[in-house]
Amino acid sequence: MNLCSEDIVNVDYEDDGGFQPKMCISDNYEDGDYEDHWMVTDNHPIKFCPFCGEEITISTVAEEDHKEELALLETEMDKMLKEIRRTDSKKKTEELNDQRRILDKRINYLYEFGEYENGSNN
Repeated sequence: MNLCSEDIVNVDYEDDGGFQPKMCISDNYEDGDYEDHWMVTDNHPIKFCPFCGEEITISTVAEEDHKEELALLETEMDKMLKEIRRTDSKKKTEELNDQRRILDKRINYLYEFGEYENGSNN
C-alpha cells in the first residue's frame, strides 16, 4: 500500500478563501477545568510528507459560487422565522420548526462550501 499516492496527496480539500490551504497533522486531546472537560484539536501545518519526505503541494482544481443559493435560503429562513413567530398553533409551529431545522442544515452545509443534495443531508 502506497500511502502517498492516495491517502495523503489526493485529499479532497475545500478552501473558504480565509486562509492558505495546508496539510496538517492533528493533535487531539481532552482538556478541562474542574469538572468541565472538552476535546481540543491542535493542527500543525506540514510542508513535507511524513512518510516519504516529498514536498506537499496543494492546488485548487475548481471553485464553486453558492452566494445566490445561500441568499435565497437565508431569505426563505427569515420568512419561515416570521411565520413561526406569528402562528398560535403548536402543531403548525412544530412542523415549521422541523422545516427550519432542515433549512438550517442546508445553509450550514453551504457555509462549509459543500454541495447540498435534497435528502442526503437531512
